Amino acid sequence: MKHLFLASTLFPAMACAQPGQSHVHGTGQLGITFSGAEYSLSLTVPAADILGFEHQAETDEDRALVAGAISALSEPLDLFLPPDEALCFAVSANVTLSQAGAEAEGSQEYHSEFRAEYQIQCQVIEEVDHIRFIYFERFQRADKLTVFIESAGAQKTHNVSRATPSLSF
Repeated sequence: MKHLFLASTLFPAMACAQPGQSHVHGTGQLGITFSGAEYSLSLTVPAADILGFEHQAETDEDRALVAGAISALSEPLDLFLPPDEALCFAVSANVTLSQAGAEAEGSQEYHSEFRAEYQIQCQVIEEVDHIRFIYFERFQRADKLTVFIESAGAQKTHNVSRATPSLSF
């Protein structure tokens, strides 16, 4: 919870992206905060980018897709790859799917998002000079991530896309 508060404080644009509010399919947000020998990642992405739908999982097939997505999103170093030389490992991963629905003239309109919080520790943090985004290979509907970076008191914003799936610091 401490990290969610920290991410909300450091990345106000992410804090405003609540389920049910307008979001752009194909585009998610990723916050990266460096602190000592670790960094945290905070991902918010429309469910349509991951699952191909936003409605509630109603069928066994839908539920299997959700379970598979949560499993894949629970492995941050399979999605956001730092250099091998940094000797990083995931300390924690917390993935949730939030859904908000509104009834409009007899039909249901749902907006769903995946939110993931990760803690990564590295034995040689100085080697983390870039991250490769395998995320785009895994999730074919995802096109872009707006990345907010906090390091040594400085804040930067970058766009990473399927066409440019790497970010150098």
